[in-house]
Amino acid sequence: MKIELRNVWKEYQMGDVTITALKNVSVTFNPGELVSITGPSGSGKTTMLNMIGCVDKPTRGRILLDGRDVTNIPLDRLAHLRLKRFGFVFQRFYLLPTLTALQNVMFPILKAGTPRGDAKRRAEELLESVGMGDRKNHLPHQLSGGEQQRVAIARALANNPDVILADEPTGELDSESGRKVIDLLISLNKKMGKSVIIVTHQEEISNRCRRRIRLKDGRIL
Repeated sequence: MKIELRNVWKEYQMGDVTITALKNVSVTFNPGELVSITGPSGSGKTTMLNMIGCVDKPTRGRILLDGRDVTNIPLDRLAHLRLKRFGFVFQRFYLLPTLTALQNVMFPILKAGTPRGDAKRRAEELLESVGMGDRKNHLPHQLSGGEQQRVAIARALANNPDVILADEPTGELDSESGRKVIDLLISLNKKMGKSVIIVTHQEEISNRCRRRIRLKDGRIL
């Protein structure tokens, strides 16, 4: 999926103060890219990722997916679009604590309207693909950080999205677990052709991506 941000601004109101998180950002992501977004804290990295994934709407500017302007489509349609086209991986995993690994991966598949039996088979296949098949019946607190993140990646793949968006996916992990998670994300790009966009502050991760975007004060350098 081709993603375009055209002259995107994002402003937040904090009392009487206006915070400008993105300033006139224009960038295109082509299908199958492996991209890192880097920059210091407060540079607009996560805000930019939220624009790319249609989690938030710009104050000004336009967002296009495969040439279609989605900037002002209704929120319910935007949510459906995210469910089908994007997979999200977060720093803190956000697994539902009372659900097993299998149930966590099944959750978005069921939400998309897939019958339960098909959803279970799909979730089991995904957990096997990330090396977590033997841990499918464990609750999140019974898993290590690296294992939880692999379950989160399986969940991100639940509805076969075009794009994986990862926001500091190794931030809660030790170096070895972090390396394995990045290896997995890169393999999704190489073997499955998924677009993978990673927000990171780690140069060693950014250096492994084929394209690097650096932000400072809400602008692309």
